[in-house]
Amino acid sequence: MKSKLDHPARQLRVSNMAAHPYLTGTSRWSAQTARYLTVGAIAGLTDLLVYTTLAQLLGVHPPNAHLVSRPIGGLVSFTLNKYWTFGNRGRASTPRQALRYLTIWFACYAASRVLLGFYYSTLQLAAVPAKLAAECTVGIFSFLSQKFWTFR
Repeated sequence: MKSKLDHPARQLRVSNMAAHPYLTGTSRWSAQTARYLTVGAIAGLTDLLVYTTLAQLLGVHPPNAHLVSRPIGGLVSFTLNKYWTFGNRGRASTPRQALRYLTIWFACYAASRVLLGFYYSTLQLAAVPAKLAAECTVGIFSFLSQKFWTFR
């Protein structure tokens, strides 16, 4: 005797669940989040390497080192996020995305600059922990902005 689960209509419904847009969107969201975090780590390490070299090895005042290091990390981030994280190869205008990215980037830069000053001067964290705390704070806003506006 066949069970109700063996009925062809039931099998069709179960097999179609795998292609359900919500499930597909969830896995895409997870994949993009993982890629974004990976790109963030690469760009962040690039930024931190330049920052540390300037601030600790060359004696540049930390906010000024930040002024140089963050744009370099931003260029790495834009390139990897456009082509890998959000996979926008030719789907959208690169100049338009670059303008949107720069808008978000400047907002995040301003916020991270204020936070860096707060963590470094007010809370008296060392230069590198202050930088890490500032960047982690703005990272959430940056991801959501890039996902839902810049690279949509």
